Amino acid sequence: MESMSNIGNLFALSHDPIVCAEDGIITYINLSASKLFGRDLLGSPEYSILPPGVLEIDSSSFVASAKIKDIIVTVTRATYGNLHLYSFILPNENENKTAINAVSASLRDLTNGIKITSDLVNSISEQYGDFRLQQYTAILNQYSSKMKRLVNNYALFSAFKQNAQPFNPIMVSVTKLCHDICKEIEAYSLPRNINFTYTTEDEIIASVDAELLSQMLLNIISNSLTHMPDGGTVHLECTSNINFIKITVTDNGTGISPEILTNVFKSYTIQESTTPEKFTAGLGLSVADGVAKIHGGTLIIDSKVGIGTKVVAHIPKVIESKFMSPKAEYRIPMREIIMTDLSTWLTWEDYLPQNKKEVQ
Repeated sequence: MESMSNIGNLFALSHDPIVCAEDGIITYINLSASKLFGRDLLGSPEYSILPPGVLEIDSSSFVASAKIKDIIVTVTRATYGNLHLYSFILPNENENKTAINAVSASLRDLTNGIKITSDLVNSISEQYGDFRLQQYTAILNQYSSKMKRLVNNYALFSAFKQNAQPFNPIMVSVTKLCHDICKEIEAYSLPRNINFTYTTEDEIIASVDAELLSQMLLNIISNSLTHMPDGGTVHLECTSNINFIKITVTDNGTGISPEILTNVFKSYTIQESTTPEKFTAGLGLSVADGVAKIHGGTLIIDSKVGIGTKVVAHIPKVIESKFMSPKAEYRIPMREIIMTDLSTWLTWEDYLPQNKKEVQ
């Protein structure tokens, strides 16, 4: 009993769950472990806390992974005679954040490597007039853009979930930002029998993170375009009052089913697609929702199958004064961003050099 008392004194204040078992029976459990397992397990058999595979390990000390109460934890065991001392290490949010950042950075490096290699191959193909090689390069560029889009959305989605997304609002012309996006998309929509229209009031100035707002708009528009296999109409409208700007994207596409719409903001919801090659990871609207929320706004989606979808973003016109900065001209490499953010809708032909498309 004295040894149990000493163990209790040693681990009572430990943040890690600690369990001690003697001859297969639990003889000590600290408060953190009781919280993890949901009850005090004193006197319970050792197998009541660990999967059989872990208990079958003969080694006196080991590290293992186990699922406890739907949580993946790291389990360590140290043995002292007939005494087993178990420590359960819970997942760490900072470690998850570090892992996400590391994976995102690695994927970006891979994507950039593919793009650079593709550009080098394309310069050689132009030098020798090899159009077939240029076609292959265009296909590589499209896949590179798809990967970049996925990585960007994944990084943003994860950052929003962890409240770790940088937010840099400046006073910009939301009217011009929307106009630039629409003008670039028009060139790709017309050949696909899609009427892309845009209306706005007089110039609307607001304090927004222009890069994030562009991402939000393109994710919403991309969702509309991928639900229009046979053409149709997409309309973007930008209005404002004294407190809010309202950006509305309306389409007459296939619409979103009630089952998908209910879960549209949840993690990694596979989106419905009209063609097999258009499947996406389902992060676009979740990211758009995160952008609206970081601005202090909200995203509203109304969709009916066979009729179309309407997405409305309400964004405060003026954010807290501490975020305010002077009006700045927002310059963005629009074509490059369009080619990335609409990559699941575009085809490889769109990635050919402009002067080669007419020769096909």
